Amino acid sequence: MAKEIGKIIVPVDGSEESKKAAKKAIYIAK
Repeated sequence: MAKEIGKIIVPVDGSEESKKAAKKAIYIAK
């Protein structure tokens, strides 16, 4: 399962690492 943020797709598995990656992806996408 993956969540699309803008043009960046990040894995959504609830782990801390994926949450950090998602936050980074959101930050980079802005």
